[in-house]
Amino acid sequence: MGRKISQMIQWHELTETILSENYDSCHLSNQYFVRLLTVLKDKQSTPVDKLLAYRDALCSYKAFRIDDLAKLPLTIKLSAALYEAFGLQTDSLGKYISLMPLDNNVISMEELSPIHRMEKRRHVKPMKIDPSLFAKLNNDAYTHYQGAAQKMAVRVALMSQVNDTLIINLPTGVGKTLVAHALAAFSKEKELTLVVVPTTGLAIEQGNRANKIFKDMGMDQASHYFWHGEQDHQIHNDIKQRIREGKQKVLFSSPESVCRSLLPTLFDAAENGRIANIIIDEAHLVEQWGVTFRPDFQVLSAIVHALRAISPSGIKSVLMSATFTDHSIEVLRGLFSEKDCKPIEVHGSFLRPEIQYKLKRSKDSSAHIEDVLQAVIELPKPLIIYTVEVIEANEIAHSLKELGISRLSLFTGKTGSNTREKILKQWNDNELDIVVATSAFGVGMDKGNVRSILHTAVPENLDRFYQEVGRSGRDGLASQSLLIYQDKSFNTARNLNNARIISVELGIERWKTLWNSGEVLDNGDKLIDVRQFHRHLHRSSDSNEEWNWRTLLLMRRAGLIDIEFSKPEPPEWDASMSQEEFHVVRSDYYDEYYRQIRVMPLVDDHLDLSCWEAKVSAQRKKEKLDRYKGFDTLKNWILNSDTKCFASKLTAYYTINKREPEQVCAGCPYCQKKQNYNNHSPTLGELVFVKNLPSYDAWNANLSSMKLHQGIYYDPELNKRPRSLMRGWEPWITSLLENKTVLALRTDEEHLAAFQKSLPKGLNLFWIFESLTNEIEQSSIWPELIIVPAKNQDIPNLGFEESPALLLAPKNLKSPCNPNRLWWLDDHHAIPLDHFLLSISHGHH
Repeated sequence: MGRKISQMIQWHELTETILSENYDSCHLSNQYFVRLLTVLKDKQSTPVDKLLAYRDALCSYKAFRIDDLAKLPLTIKLSAALYEAFGLQTDSLGKYISLMPLDNNVISMEELSPIHRMEKRRHVKPMKIDPSLFAKLNNDAYTHYQGAAQKMAVRVALMSQVNDTLIINLPTGVGKTLVAHALAAFSKEKELTLVVVPTTGLAIEQGNRANKIFKDMGMDQASHYFWHGEQDHQIHNDIKQRIREGKQKVLFSSPESVCRSLLPTLFDAAENGRIANIIIDEAHLVEQWGVTFRPDFQVLSAIVHALRAISPSGIKSVLMSATFTDHSIEVLRGLFSEKDCKPIEVHGSFLRPEIQYKLKRSKDSSAHIEDVLQAVIELPKPLIIYTVEVIEANEIAHSLKELGISRLSLFTGKTGSNTREKILKQWNDNELDIVVATSAFGVGMDKGNVRSILHTAVPENLDRFYQEVGRSGRDGLASQSLLIYQDKSFNTARNLNNARIISVELGIERWKTLWNSGEVLDNGDKLIDVRQFHRHLHRSSDSNEEWNWRTLLLMRRAGLIDIEFSKPEPPEWDASMSQEEFHVVRSDYYDEYYRQIRVMPLVDDHLDLSCWEAKVSAQRKKEKLDRYKGFDTLKNWILNSDTKCFASKLTAYYTINKREPEQVCAGCPYCQKKQNYNNHSPTLGELVFVKNLPSYDAWNANLSSMKLHQGIYYDPELNKRPRSLMRGWEPWITSLLENKTVLALRTDEEHLAAFQKSLPKGLNLFWIFESLTNEIEQSSIWPELIIVPAKNQDIPNLGFEESPALLLAPKNLKSPCNPNRLWWLDDHHAIPLDHFLLSISHGHH
C-alpha cells in the first residue's frame, strides 16, 4: 500500500509539472515519470519520442493497479490514427492522453507489469565493507559488499601473493569492478594496474568511471584512464610517459593494444617493478573470441608470462567473468597458470533473477520487421536492440528513424571510437532511449536502469544470449528479454559457430613452413616470423599472419608448443641520425619485433602428421563440440521453451567443478505457463566457493614458536577506555598486519573505531575486519587477531580449527569448560601480553 500511495503522490506531481512546463522543479523516483519529463524537456525529441515516453509513464501507473483510466496532460497534437498505433487515445478536446488496448500486441501489458511496476527482483544480503577498504575508497557509495561472493573476491584478490593467478566468477551486477579498483587502490605508489577489456566502449566507460573513483580517493589524477586506437597521438605519448614514470595507477585497454602499441612501454614498466596487476575482464572471451577472430586474447597469456619473468616485484593476474563454463576455466588454467602453481578460484555465481523471458516466432521477413517495430513500441525503455549482423542493425535503425524515433543510436563493430565515446556518454546521461547494436555494445556496461533487451535474431550460442540479456536489470529491478526470430535465424546462428579452426592438413603445412624458416635459438627453440606464408600463397598478408597465429595458438592449446615474448630492445638514438631517420629505424625495429615469437616445442614429434592427428585433431574436435554445445542448448530451449524451465538449462551450462550456480527463475515461458511466480525472489549471493587458496597451517617466522591457536591474556585494569587502550596497542597490531603475521582483526565495533582513529594517516594497508560475537561460527580463513574487550563476560567459542588465531582476552574471564577456573589456566600454552610483545620484538630483530 505504501508504494501505491507514493506513486499516486508522484503521479499528481508529474501531472502538475507537465501543466506548468517547469520540468526542472520536479523530483520523482519513478524512472518512467522521470523519463517522460526528460523527453518533454528535450528540444530535439520528436512527437514519436514523446508518445513512447507517455506510453511508459501511463503503463507504469496502470501497473500499480491504481487507476485504469489514468490520463496525463498532452503537449502535442497528432492524428488519432497515430495515437492508436501506439496504444494511446485522447479525450474529446485533445487535452489529455490515456491508454487504449492494442489489437496486434507482441507482448501484453500484463506481462510487462512487473517491469513497469519496477518490481524488486534481486535480493542480495549486503555485508559491511572492510573498514580499511572503506577508508581507502573514501566514497559513501561503498559502505557494503554486495553479498558474500563479492566480499570474498575482494579479500582474496587483496590478500593473495604477487605472481598469483586468480579466476573470479561473480554474477553481473554484483560488482567485479570493485576488485579492480581495490587492487589499484592498494598497489604501491608507482605501480600500474592494467585492465584488459574486450571493447573500446567498455574501455571508455570503465575509464571514465575510474576517473571519478580515483578522484574521490585523491589519487592519480590522470587525464586519461583508457586507451584506444583512435585517440590523439599526443594522448598516447602522455599515457606512455606516465606509465614509465609510475604516475598512471590504472589503465583500461584492449588485448590488441596490449599486444602491440602498449607492449614496449609495459616491458619497461615491468622491468622497473611498476606493474602490480594485470586484470582481464570478461575473461570467458579468451576461450571464445581468442580461438576465432581475435587471437590476441590468447596471445595475452604469453605477454603476462613474459612481463612476470622480468619483473623484480612480481605481477598478479586476475581473470574475471560472470559467465565462465568448465571449458573456459580449463582454457584459462592452461594459458595463464605458472608452472606447478594452480590458480586461486573464487566462485560465487547465481542466475540473474531480474530477467523475465519471452519468445516470438515470425512467419517471414515481412512479419518479422513488423513484429520488431511493434515490440519497440511496447517494450519499456531504456531498450537495447541486439542483432547478429551489422547489416540488420543498420536496417532496423533506419526503420526506427523512419518511424519518427530520434532518441536512438546505432552501435556496431564498425562504429568509430570517437562516435562510441559520444554514444556512451549520451546513453549513461539518459539522452538516449534506444540503442540498436551488435555484440560490440554493452559488454560489461554498468548502466543500471536498462529495462528491456530485444533480440531480433538467434545469437550463435547460449553464452552470448545470456550475456546480452544481462545488460538489463543491473539495478536489481525486473527487466524484460524478448527474442523475435525466424526459422532461418537458426541457420545463421549455426554458421556463426563454424569457427575457423585450421584443419590438421593445412595446420601442419603452415607449421612446417614456420618451423623450417625459423632462427635457431638455444635449447632447440626457434624465433619464428609469423609473416611466413605456405606454398599455396604467393605473398604475405594480414590474413596470412592471423592464420599463422591461429596455428600457433591451436598447437599451444593442444600441448605441442609454448610461446614466449622477449623484452624489446629498440635501437638507441645515434647523434649521426636526424629525428626523422631515428623514427624510421625505430618503427622498422618494432614492425619486425611484433611479428616474431619464440617457440618452444614440448614434444619431439611436433612435425609428424601422426602427432597432429592424435593431439591437434582431438583438440579441434573438442573445441568444435563445445561451440556447438552452446548453440544446441539455446536452440533446444527456444523450440521447447514451454516444456522446461530456462533456469535448468542455464544451471547445467554454467556448472563449474560440479558446483551449480544458485538457481533462480524470474519468469521464463515454462514458469509463466505453470504460474511458478514465487521462485524468483530468494536471498542470493551467500554461497561462495574458493579453490586452491593457500592454507595457513602455521605462523610465519615472526611467531614461529606460537601454537596454531595462541591464547594471550592481559590485565583488564589497563582498559580504562577502548581509545586509550588501542592507542597504546596500535603499533604492535599494525606491525602484525604489515608483516602479514595476521591478516584479519576481530573485535567489537567500539574497539574497531578506537583502533582506526589511532592509525597513522596515509597508511596503505588492507586488513580484514570480522565482528566479535560470543559464538564465532566461521573462521576468517586467514590468520587473525581476536581482541576480547574487558567488558565481556565470556571467552568466545572459536568453533574452528583451520587457520591460525591469536586470542587476546582479559585474564579475569572464566574458562568456558570450567567455571571455577580462569580461562588461561585451562590453556596450558597461554602467555601474558608482555611475553608476547617480547617475542614479537625478538622476531623483528
